[in-house]
Amino acid sequence: MRVAVLGLGLMGASLAWALRRRGLGPVAGYARREETRRLALERGVCDKVADDPAAVVKDCQVAVVCTPVMVVPEILQRLVARGKSRRLLVTDVSSTKNWVVERCEEICGTGAIRFLGSHPLCGSERAGLENADPDLYEGAVTVLTPTPRSAPSDVDLLARLWGFVGSRVIRMPARAHDAVVARTSHLPHALAALMVHLVDRGDVEQDGRLCGTGFRDASRIASGPSTVWRDIFLTNAEEMVDGLNAAVDQLQRLREMIASGRGEDVEAWLRKAAQLRGKILGVAGKRAG
Repeated sequence: MRVAVLGLGLMGASLAWALRRRGLGPVAGYARREETRRLALERGVCDKVADDPAAVVKDCQVAVVCTPVMVVPEILQRLVARGKSRRLLVTDVSSTKNWVVERCEEICGTGAIRFLGSHPLCGSERAGLENADPDLYEGAVTVLTPTPRSAPSDVDLLARLWGFVGSRVIRMPARAHDAVVARTSHLPHALAALMVHLVDRGDVEQDGRLCGTGFRDASRIASGPSTVWRDIFLTNAEEMVDGLNAAVDQLQRLREMIASGRGEDVEAWLRKAAQLRGKILGVAGKRAG
């Protein structure tokens, strides 16, 4: 299997490096910046690199687009324009799926280039090739979102690709995927950013001295790349708004319990959260194992 990785940030560079480390090669990489291309070769992340995605996918069976969500259709459009007769399966690593899948299937039409969405549930608040990790995908769940237009052979090919780097593959419709990750990934990022903004209400230098491990742990993901998360929020807007409304309802409920001194209700609310967290993370641990 010959693979091209289009975009060599954290996700793309980690994927290319993982494929090479596990003996699936050669792996070609695309990056806009010359410095990124140079570093990719120096660190052995890719076998070859170029500044043109259409040139990178030449002779490849699969191309994985590892860019911010809104850039994925743009990259695919360039591939389709330059390779109308070339058979190529394109996927991505975007956290939003329905927005991407709808646009990319329309771009592909009935041509030789096909699109099938992927979402590996892994990553880091650290960005860039310099933070790449060839074991990033090991033990992660990767979701494939086939549609009625997806060929079973393409689904099987991507399942093998993600399995090759250590992922456990599951399949689900794009809309169902987006509804779930809005609650489990997108909303938590928004709430982490909100926590940081709330500390900014006071003297940041003084208040920062009183930020313990709880704040550090809960706000860690707010350090993620803003461009990536902006695209995620906007391309999953309906589900994000539903999640934010639910969060507001919960906060209002908690505010009312505290304001009225209902200690037993507050304790029950906190206890239920602790129990639910254990149950949720227990399921997550089983999936990753």
